[in-house]
Amino acid sequence: MLKRLKYYFWRCMPTSRILNLKPGVQISTKARLLGWPIIENRNGGSIHVGENVTLNSRKWGNALGVLSPVIIRTLSSAAKVEIGNNSGLSGTRIASAQQIKIGERVLIGADTVIVDNNFHPINPVNRYRQPRPASKTGDAVIIEDDVFIGTGCIILKGVTIGRGSVIGAHSVVSKSIPEMVIASGNPAVVLQNIQVEQEKTQ
Repeated sequence: MLKRLKYYFWRCMPTSRILNLKPGVQISTKARLLGWPIIENRNGGSIHVGENVTLNSRKWGNALGVLSPVIIRTLSSAAKVEIGNNSGLSGTRIASAQQIKIGERVLIGADTVIVDNNFHPINPVNRYRQPRPASKTGDAVIIEDDVFIGTGCIILKGVTIGRGSVIGAHSVVSKSIPEMVIASGNPAVVLQNIQVEQEKTQ
């Protein structure tokens, strides 16, 4: 009987509330979680997911499908991950040792990777034995409001993507991108500006 009650308790409780039981994790009860994301907050970092955010971890929840669930991990006590209101992520993998901040109304295509650290030392002598290199403030990744990132992109440390910009599919973003441009490639470069027509008023 007790096992059955536990089963129905976890089955009926919203996913966001279950994840909010983890220390340092705040997921809005208005967030939309399709499938089970992997949320890991290590060593006292923080993870915040805003209102009306969609985290899609289901293969049928996206036109292209996803190769993995949404993964959000902090790797140090200083790490902060923030996802602004009305943003949508599909199969996105985020690993932060410093700060990864995603603005409002940001759309991130299937299976994009966002990291703010190198994970391993560059020196091959130290790579095997030594821990992950310490992160600096300049390693933070900032994705501003209204950005659209295509499927399969890789966003590396120290990058800011400006408001309203579009990143083409499978791009590797290793340097900052200004606002209101289309950028693509490996490494990603600016291809053109985005012209926004103002609505005519009568």
